[in-house]
Amino acid sequence: MLAPRYAFTPFGYLDNPAHTAHLNISGIVRSVPPLGFGFWKRGLPWTYASGVCPNFNNYLSFLRLSLISGPTRISTMEEAKAENVSSFLHTDKLMSYNWEGHGLVFTVTYLLADEETIACDWEMKNTTGDPQNFTLRLSNLYGYVEKFWWGSSGLVSRYVPEKRAWINKIWEGGDVFALASDDEPKKLGLLFYKQGDDPSSWPGNELNGVAYGTKDFEACVAAEAFSDYCFTLEGNCTRTGHFYLVRERNEAYAWRRLGKIRLDYDSVKAWKIREDDEFYSGTPLLTGAWSDEWKQGWVQDFETLRMTIRPPVGIYTTPWDGMQIFSPRCVLGETHLDMMCYAYADPETAKDVIYGCFKDAPMPNVPCSREDGSMNMIGAGGSECGTSPVWGLPFYVIRSIFFREHDINWLRKLYPYLRSFITWWLENRTDSEGWFHCDNTWESGQDGSKRFTFDGCSESDVVDFVRTVDVEAVMAHAMESMAIFAKLLGLENDIPYWQEMANERIKRTREMFAQGWFRDFDARSNKPIILKDYYDVMMLLPITVGVALPEQIEEMSSSFGYFIDNPKLMLEWPSFQFPFTEAARRAGHSGMVSDLLISTGDRVYGRETSRDVRPLASRHQSTFPNCFRYKMPGQASEFWPMKPDPVWECGAEHYGWGATLPAMVIRNIFGIRETEADHPSITIQPSPPSSWKENESYGMSNFHIGPFSFDITIAKTAGGTKVSLDFFTPEKQRVEKTLSPGESLTF
Repeated sequence: MLAPRYAFTPFGYLDNPAHTAHLNISGIVRSVPPLGFGFWKRGLPWTYASGVCPNFNNYLSFLRLSLISGPTRISTMEEAKAENVSSFLHTDKLMSYNWEGHGLVFTVTYLLADEETIACDWEMKNTTGDPQNFTLRLSNLYGYVEKFWWGSSGLVSRYVPEKRAWINKIWEGGDVFALASDDEPKKLGLLFYKQGDDPSSWPGNELNGVAYGTKDFEACVAAEAFSDYCFTLEGNCTRTGHFYLVRERNEAYAWRRLGKIRLDYDSVKAWKIREDDEFYSGTPLLTGAWSDEWKQGWVQDFETLRMTIRPPVGIYTTPWDGMQIFSPRCVLGETHLDMMCYAYADPETAKDVIYGCFKDAPMPNVPCSREDGSMNMIGAGGSECGTSPVWGLPFYVIRSIFFREHDINWLRKLYPYLRSFITWWLENRTDSEGWFHCDNTWESGQDGSKRFTFDGCSESDVVDFVRTVDVEAVMAHAMESMAIFAKLLGLENDIPYWQEMANERIKRTREMFAQGWFRDFDARSNKPIILKDYYDVMMLLPITVGVALPEQIEEMSSSFGYFIDNPKLMLEWPSFQFPFTEAARRAGHSGMVSDLLISTGDRVYGRETSRDVRPLASRHQSTFPNCFRYKMPGQASEFWPMKPDPVWECGAEHYGWGATLPAMVIRNIFGIRETEADHPSITIQPSPPSSWKENESYGMSNFHIGPFSFDITIAKTAGGTKVSLDFFTPEKQRVEKTLSPGESLTF
């Protein structure tokens, strides 16, 4: 297996590719303490997750697993932490729980066999010469319905000996659950929970020996059917088994699906391993002196992005970026920021996602949409909006990925959609004098920003009187990019058209420099909008995209330090930090950028790899029992606050752009960047952060960019930065050189 084997945090997700926002609300598959997984098919109490299940068929249904062996008992999250339970395998296809103690080594590995089946295999090794006893408790905790309807009024469970399985149901309607093992249980039991009860694996109110039970929802909110499996394991022996949780529309269907997974489990797992191997054959990994938190968080970031990409469905005919997994939707800005990073692992899929984002869009402006074609961003003026060309820097990303790959066929397919996008903005988002604006703050990407609300406007109000300097700058860059693309595609007549428009936009952008800063202008007065004590990263966009004059960059140079000293908000969000780092490096602040990325990664990866869950933000209410009312590590969150506050915490759980830090590290600390030559070419100009000690080696293995594949190691030395490269394509060779500040390697 190529998937990295670290001691990951034992919290995570398995990808349910069938789940959508509207057409098929299938629910998410999320870990369940201490050793289980489950279907979370109801609104979840954090941002964006309230839409997981707005219809009647809603519930929680968990496969819970607990372990007792000698003095060890792992039946709660706290006990799992005390016993140092880890996850050595942590991908969107397979996740394990691993424990070792008093001569026993336990592994249980979960997968989602299909939309309706959670399955696992377990193994217990006895490494001593003496017999050892252990007990596994398998249970299906189900219920906690969020939205009641006429046909959901109670719960019923029954054990079926010939199937070695429980069959559990919600009265009159809702899904049916079959919980099974290939072994005979030693003990059976049922538990029913009232609102406010705190479920645990071995409570004192068990209905032992009971193989049937039923209660209405006035008497309980959830039921738990359990089976105990007791084993004696001889010395130096191994015992294995399987557990299954199937959901279906009725009992007959459930038995049929259960029978299928019992036959197919080994082939399904082999297929999941092949998918992981294919992914990790191209994914770069950190090596050397990077901390365990960095190495693990880096993997969890790429896995977050991997799961955020959804399969074709509804109006989307290619893989598409769902932004986050609970209520997926396609958004121009998030798609491109996510793909900027994901392309370093899987460029072919990233290119498909970007192409489909434009091709399958309901309108040329790529409005934010769901898989059924419904709109997700409608302003107060009635406009069906998409994010502006500044948000996620789509043209900047496309240009970067093209020059990494030199895929002319991809560019040829994409070109007409890019042309239509620019044309739409020219026709619909310029005023009578030709200046660009956004319809509302949502369209700008900066929801509720002071840039647009200073005049008393709300988030969705039309703000077409604000002439936006960042849109002018990125449109200049977009038009300049189109001239480059036209030349590459042999469209000679298009080149002067695009270049003339680019020159006009560059001129306009440079004219929006006032009092030492790029400014928005108020079209009503034709004066710059200067807000007291307010500085916005997006005003650095002319530097980011390379259209600012050298003297303008020089005059703004000190402003980069202001954001470093005042990081709250602007440098806590990936959508701001990415353009900031690109601008700061262009302005000559490479060391500042590297130090920023290290401080960001230290706090973000510390949270992502933690063994502690986080309480829900105060604004979120839930009827969950306390033991499930939390947000967990194991994946990227929406943003990177200096200190999570009681209202926003870290935003949404499992959010794509929260996983984009690796791209910034690759481009700045390792300093690997594509050139814009007429052939595949890269430069390497590392910038070690100030916190690194001399002669400590920090590496990245399995890095691929265009035709180049290599391992890289960098280290600070007294004489500069030592760079070691082991190429395995285009030809095997080792390159070592110590670079002085500002010096680079070109290939």
